[in-house]
This record gives sequence, C-alpha cells and structure tokens, in this order.
Amino acid sequence: MLTDEFRKAKSPSITYDGKTVVLYDVIYVPKRGNLLLRFHGVASEWRQGIRLGDMSPKTDLRLTVAGQTAPGMMLWEDTSPSEVEIAFSAPQGVINVYNIWDIGDGQSTSQLMGAGMHLEVSDDGKTRTYRCNDGHLDTTFSHLMFSLEVI
Repeated sequence: MLTDEFRKAKSPSITYDGKTVVLYDVIYVPKRGNLLLRFHGVASEWRQGIRLGDMSPKTDLRLTVAGQTAPGMMLWEDTSPSEVEIAFSAPQGVINVYNIWDIGDGQSTSQLMGAGMHLEVSDDGKTRTYRCNDGHLDTTFSHLMFSLEVI
C-alpha cells in the first residue's frame, strides 16, 4: 500500500517505481495571483476531485472560484468545467492540494490505502501535473489526471 510507503518514509513525498509520488503537494505561490486548474481525465468508477487549501484549520488563505470565496475548496471533475480559474490571496505563500474521491456515499475521502499523486513539474516551475491513484491498491496513477498552473 502506498500509505505504508509514506509512513515508512515519514514524508508526504516518496520515490516509487523511479517517480516522485506525493500524498499531498505544497505549492509555493506569490501572495496574490491566479491558478488555472485543468482536468485531463478520469479512469475510476469512483467520483474524482481535488481539495485545494491550507492544512491548518486557522488560515488566512482565500480562494475564489465563480464568485465564491473560501479558505479551502473541493472541486469535482464531474461538476467543474474542464478548466477553472482560481484567484487566491495567500499571505503565507502556500497552497496545498491533494486528490479526493467519493465511493458513492456522498463523502470525500483522501490520503488512504493506495492514495498518491505522481507529480511532474514543468521546467519553468509554473505548471504541476498530477496523475492520481485513489484508494485502490493498484498503482496505475490514472484515476484522476489534472494540472495546476500559476498564471
């Protein structure tokens, strides 16, 4: 299980089959700006999405999508446009992201069992591409594919 690998490493980032895999990602951003989220595909029977925000419950981070502002957001691939612009105010200069899924009970689940994201960062550092494995134990990293670009 990937969660065992993360526990052994005592880190949210591991090398798995020669690739960087993260349980969650920490994106360093300017204090204000925009992200462009692109959903590239899904290959799972479970509903797939992402959670953006801060890992701390007390945060001054603000994300705005379609006129709605909050310190954290869940964006689902099946109900979001394929491209979503996200305005942010991040006084600490950090936004966290991880994949989430819903097995059909209306609850978001994350960071369990086979969860992990194969992460690729563009040469200029502005675009991060994620190939996600949800709670399934098979490590195909094809359950959700998305990218985030700092624009």
